[in-house]
Amino acid sequence: MTRPVKYSLNSGVSSLLFILFLLGVSGFLSSCKDKFDDIEKYQRPDWLVGKIYTQIAANPELSMFAQCMTETGFDSLVNKTGTYTAFAPNNEAFEDYLIENAFGSVEGIPFEEKERLVKTHILQMPWNPEQLQGLSSKGWINLQDLSNNKPFGYKRQTLLKNENRTYPVKIERDGELIYETIVPEDKADGRRTVYSNSRKYAPLYFDGFLSAAQLSGDDYAFYFDRNYEQGNLYFAGGKVVGDEIYADNGFIYMIDKVIDPLLNAEELMDAGNGSAFYTEFRDLLHLNSDFDKNEPATMAQEGAEDGLEVEQLYDLKYPELGFDIHQEWTYNPNSSNASVLTIEYHHGIVVPTNAAFNEFVNTVLIGPGKWPNMQTMPANIKKLLINSHMSELPIYLKDVNGGFFNTNGDFISLDKSTIVQKTFGSNSTFIGVNKVISPKAFSSVSAPLYLNPDFQIYLSAMELSGLLPALKQEEISYSLFLIKDQTLYTDRSLDVRWQDWKKERFDMIGEDLSLDVPRFVNRPRAEISYYIYGQIAIEPLLGSSRLEFLETLDGRHIVINNHENSITGGEESTFGYNGDSAIVVNFEEIVGDYYNGQVFEMDGWLRFPVRTLHSYLAGTKFLELLQKANMADKYQMKFSNTTDRHTVFLPSDDALEAVQADTLPVDSLKSFLQLHFIRNDMIFTDGRKPDGLYNTMSKQKSGSSTQYYQLNLLPGIDELNILKGNGELYYKIGETPGVSNTICTKLKDSPSDDANYLTEAVVHKIDTVLVANW
Repeated sequence: MTRPVKYSLNSGVSSLLFILFLLGVSGFLSSCKDKFDDIEKYQRPDWLVGKIYTQIAANPELSMFAQCMTETGFDSLVNKTGTYTAFAPNNEAFEDYLIENAFGSVEGIPFEEKERLVKTHILQMPWNPEQLQGLSSKGWINLQDLSNNKPFGYKRQTLLKNENRTYPVKIERDGELIYETIVPEDKADGRRTVYSNSRKYAPLYFDGFLSAAQLSGDDYAFYFDRNYEQGNLYFAGGKVVGDEIYADNGFIYMIDKVIDPLLNAEELMDAGNGSAFYTEFRDLLHLNSDFDKNEPATMAQEGAEDGLEVEQLYDLKYPELGFDIHQEWTYNPNSSNASVLTIEYHHGIVVPTNAAFNEFVNTVLIGPGKWPNMQTMPANIKKLLINSHMSELPIYLKDVNGGFFNTNGDFISLDKSTIVQKTFGSNSTFIGVNKVISPKAFSSVSAPLYLNPDFQIYLSAMELSGLLPALKQEEISYSLFLIKDQTLYTDRSLDVRWQDWKKERFDMIGEDLSLDVPRFVNRPRAEISYYIYGQIAIEPLLGSSRLEFLETLDGRHIVINNHENSITGGEESTFGYNGDSAIVVNFEEIVGDYYNGQVFEMDGWLRFPVRTLHSYLAGTKFLELLQKANMADKYQMKFSNTTDRHTVFLPSDDALEAVQADTLPVDSLKSFLQLHFIRNDMIFTDGRKPDGLYNTMSKQKSGSSTQYYQLNLLPGIDELNILKGNGELYYKIGETPGVSNTICTKLKDSPSDDANYLTEAVVHKIDTVLVANW
């Protein structure tokens, strides 16, 4: 057990300064040894204990690790220069390792593997116990500093660094664009060598970190298959045994287990695990590879400055995925402090076996009405599937049990019975499973966009609008209306012009029929979004009334004619983009097992009214009275703000004249008119709203409280009934074109680029007036 850590910054710094002082003295003496060997005052002081290897070799319990160091040349390396921290497995740990790996002796370990073992167990820099357990990416922690008082920095850089790796690639050209994609060897026509820019990191586990990261001993045990004992320090799966051992150039910690070199996510997929292979998912990941030339690394190669030909080196990135599967830095590699932040950050990945992946592909993605094969499936759908299995954060047992968010933003719950492998990798936790994590988008109302090839133009439009994530919400029952590619090809209203298909950069275009000579023009994002918003209803289609009114995601209303299976936005639709030929848009349900609503195909675009309540009332006696009561002026209503929405009962001019409304005093007139407005409830003749009392805008004061006059309404199928206070029918509004359900819209005071209008009011004409206290 290591000595208790008190998180004393001063003691840590003093210890480090003392070590650096010793190193300086040691280095000076070493350089002067030959010249002053016979001068007593320059002899090595007795109080210097020896460098890293010397101290390891002097400990009988570490003889097998010392042998590994000797046979790989690290005995002289760590004793010659530099400062280090060694986590040295004891002989008992090595005996277990030799048995587990069927090596008869240390000599029997292949040289390359032995070298990687030694590098894995040695850190650059001297780290005493306080420093190992008192660091964050902001520096040494300070319990008095609330912004930096927890030891989140639990990883340290080892001496192990992968060699540059050469990948087989397929090189494709599209105009001036060149695509270089990692592919299987038999499909390659080129090579790209990727520069390895970082050593590997290894984790340390201790009480302070578990507390800071809200982890338990079970989370540690999940990956390292051993119990976590409080008060101890663990180097990956090895527990530190006893106190630290001082050396002239660092520290040595004896551990009770040999740590296999940590593999990154890509290497773990390459390696597999017994009968579990992950190459299918890895190859899918590789399709998202992106290469950039690394000229500094290329020119740093031996001979480059002398003009000799050297190999071109590249950086490899996966910009559209959760993280770079090969990259040891777990923070943005382009960041100047990526190496510092990596001590805190780690990723997570869940990888399906080949068998599980192929089963999912053949049952969910490929088949009649789906994609013919994976090759024809667009890159964006594949990325969605990949990112369902990736997480920006490590995945521990608590996340398996309680759920976690993947890169798609989906909340994921893993079935523990599907786990076939769990490994803590050098850049990511790694969980192998025998069941694919299906993206939520594949089972929400957005499913046809991804699984049916007939809707790919509309999918691109949805992606451009940024509305796809909204369609995964579970608390909303959507009615989503889609348009097939074939319809869009026919009316030429929308198509995709690709700029870069691999990086999903594209423009949306349409043939503008309003021009003297129709031609294809770019359709801006705001315009596309306005159309898309209007085809996403946030209410279910009930189908019981002749006309049904569904509110859209941005607050407008779709009008459904259930008898004719037709649909409008409240205005007559027209053919194409900016066309003037009237058309009837029909719809048909796309049956599926969607968890949050229904999906429909329709054969045209919707048009929505652009008329305000004020403009609709123009020329009526009702508007004259509203102006007299100071509820409206010449241009707009004066009582409505951007969020107010009303049901308006519009009395006829004859009805208003019959009661001589214009003779009322202003205050009485205002109260009378307000009885015809229901605020913040949109009531149509489709029976959606419950029967009951609804507040009008008219109010009266009773003592210190304010009470609103109410209307007793009975919404029915194809009708809306206004009842008297005793429940008797006062007035019946039937579903009649031009009389009931007139939709008025208004421009939002602070419109976004995508959603400018919302329904301001629904107006029902009546041949009577409404009065209080019937």
